[in-house]
Amino acid sequence: MNRKQFLMTLHEQLEGLPGDIKADAMTKYDDLFKLGASQGKTEEEVSFSLGDPVILARQIRQQATYAAPASPIRRTNVFRSFFMFFVMFFFNMIFFVGPFFACLGVLIGMWGAAFGMSIGGVGVLGAAFYTIISPALYHTLVTGFSFTTIMSGAVLMSTAGILLGMGCWYTSKWFYKLVVSYTRWNFRVIIGR
Repeated sequence: MNRKQFLMTLHEQLEGLPGDIKADAMTKYDDLFKLGASQGKTEEEVSFSLGDPVILARQIRQQATYAAPASPIRRTNVFRSFFMFFVMFFFNMIFFVGPFFACLGVLIGMWGAAFGMSIGGVGVLGAAFYTIISPALYHTLVTGFSFTTIMSGAVLMSTAGILLGMGCWYTSKWFYKLVVSYTRWNFRVIIGR
């Protein structure tokens, strides 16, 4: 690959980078070709020693990404961030912490109720089948209800527990997303974005 082909390939691969980075890279490799010519090397030898221009362009892109200057931190930004941190801290303590823990408590209670109803229904179902095996216990465990009534109640109780658990699952996902988005909003307010 001669000098013109090398530089053209490199130029194409650097498309999309800022102009100054692209110009610096093109100048650097053009100067390397000139240096190689002054040392008596052919363009092909210099091109071979430099390597593949596609790989070089990829490396230049990575360096440009890592070397991108961050926005300078100004004192006003730091003081503003500290001030907003304390403002948001007190705001959250007054308006957010109480409702958060109340909702969290209700959600945990609903999960407990769903679990209890599901397991309770299975327990009643087990007791109903146990009364068939041991009819003597029938009068001590359940009196006044027929076997089908007990079975229907057990299935209804387990089903209600499972449905409540499904509702808790979706409510928990919604609650999690709400808390995460609120936390992100807090960080954006604090850092000023």
